[in-house]
Amino acid sequence: MKKKALLIEDDRPAGEAFAYMLKKVGFEVAHVRKGEDALAEAERLKPDVVLLDILLAGAMDGYGVLAELKAHPLLARVPVLIVTNLGLMQDIERGKKSGAKEYLVKSDWSIKDIADLAMAYAEGKADMIDAGRRS
Repeated sequence: MKKKALLIEDDRPAGEAFAYMLKKVGFEVAHVRKGEDALAEAERLKPDVVLLDILLAGAMDGYGVLAELKAHPLLARVPVLIVTNLGLMQDIERGKKSGAKEYLVKSDWSIKDIADLAMAYAEGKADMIDAGRRS
């Protein structure tokens, strides 16, 4: 059975690139652009992993989405990978304290590596990843 990834990314070209690569590594992918749509889509999809941007279209940002996911009885344990362009130290610290499994700055990672990391989390194998790849 295919693993499921929920991609929450408002930038259309980035979203298309991520969705393509996630499908290529073996995911069924659902993609939403607004934070307000994320929880309903997560409830429908029951994802194995969530890739979450911080800056989103609409009123709710990624931190709001993450708080909703973590408060949801069925979704709280789903690993969330923050994938964002926000790379300032305070952004990274906030992201790490938010309950996300990873805080990935897009410019530091290839889309393929992010997709592979997402699959490792979806399969419960993230602890086996080469820690040397992480920045």
